[in-house]
Amino acid sequence: MSLIFAQNDEEIFKQTRLQFKTINDEIKTYTTLSDDSTIVESGTDQIIIAYYKGKQLMKIEKNYLGDMAESSFQYYFWNQQLFFVFTTFTYHSYNDGNEQTVTNENRFYFNDNKLIRWLDSGKKQKDKNSADFKNEENNWIENAKKLLDKYKKKDD
Repeated sequence: MSLIFAQNDEEIFKQTRLQFKTINDEIKTYTTLSDDSTIVESGTDQIIIAYYKGKQLMKIEKNYLGDMAESSFQYYFWNQQLFFVFTTFTYHSYNDGNEQTVTNENRFYFNDNKLIRWLDSGKKQKDKNSADFKNEENNWIENAKKLLDKYKKKDD
């Protein structure tokens, strides 16, 4: 007899926070693979770092560095499943010699290849029924699959 139970959202978010904390606490012990390149058409530097615990891919950081903006995409995996994405977009402007910086963050929570919560920069939850929500879900799941295929260790 198998026992199957549904996790409620709060249990999933508690588990996500624990997994996120575990990965970031242990990250100095992980092996890394770096992929540095320049995207010629936009003049943007792209840096990708994959973090492995043994043969398990745990995190991928994709960073883009430009003259006026930077963006960072952090993908978190547990048992080869995407469970969290944290994005940061930082824009710099220069008015009268003064630098002004604006940063936008987004947090995307996943369970079973489904986006279950999206928090914007103000940590406000986005509507699960919106077209944007579904588009973001498809975008992140697709990107994560490509990254897993590219950076998964062949012995897994």
